[in-house]
Amino acid sequence: MKLRDRTLRHRIESALDQGRIIFHCQPIKLLAGGTDADPPLMFELLARLHEPDDRGFLQIVPAMQWIDGLVEHPDLLKRIDRASILHAIAHQDNAVHAVNLSAETLNDYGLLGFIADHMADKSVDRERIHFEVTESSALQPPSLLVFDQMRGFGFHWIGLDDFGQKQNGFSALDIVKPKFLKIDGAYCKTLLASEVSVAIVMGTLVIAQRLKIVCIAEMIENQAIEQRLREIHQEVAPYATLYGQGHEYGRPVPCSHQ
Repeated sequence: MKLRDRTLRHRIESALDQGRIIFHCQPIKLLAGGTDADPPLMFELLARLHEPDDRGFLQIVPAMQWIDGLVEHPDLLKRIDRASILHAIAHQDNAVHAVNLSAETLNDYGLLGFIADHMADKSVDRERIHFEVTESSALQPPSLLVFDQMRGFGFHWIGLDDFGQKQNGFSALDIVKPKFLKIDGAYCKTLLASEVSVAIVMGTLVIAQRLKIVCIAEMIENQAIEQRLREIHQEVAPYATLYGQGHEYGRPVPCSHQ
């Protein structure tokens, strides 16, 4: 193990033990379509590492400085994912939360037992806890079994994150049968400048409408992008359920402030 990896491991372990992995929430707003069963507002849970500065005050460490390094430490990824699940269960009365699940967690055969154990003494509304997975993670054989079991538990809001980023995304639609998909933000944020992005967003909305899948557009950074998104929605898929997520609706903030 490299020195840098050992240092990162120690930092994350200490942060988890000391409660310095703090969850922030970013709003996801209903923009068009939907039924009474679709919440008008949801929040994605995002893990944030806090470390003391030279004066001892806790500061947020940019995600790019530590998230990617966790690939070498799958056990820590699983600990963070489990912490996010516990947060969603504990705060289900306050908001609908979307929890990110890593490939390592999906391959953890103890996941469902963990969830069941922590729901045993609580009245958990499964419709208020959503799960996001990446396309590549979703297509791993153990994941498919996990999805079926989670649906058996009553968790129907299982979705594909960053849809359109990988070539196998369309295969994931047929195999995973997601409740929702999130259009990769790289396409949404360039709607005003790229006809390729417009075409990809159009196609995704048409697919979502045809399959009755909820669609979430990421990286909606301003009103102009939202307006263009609404125009595309009205033009090609007016009956699709469409949500927006991005700085236009709010930046991630500590969940205690939501």
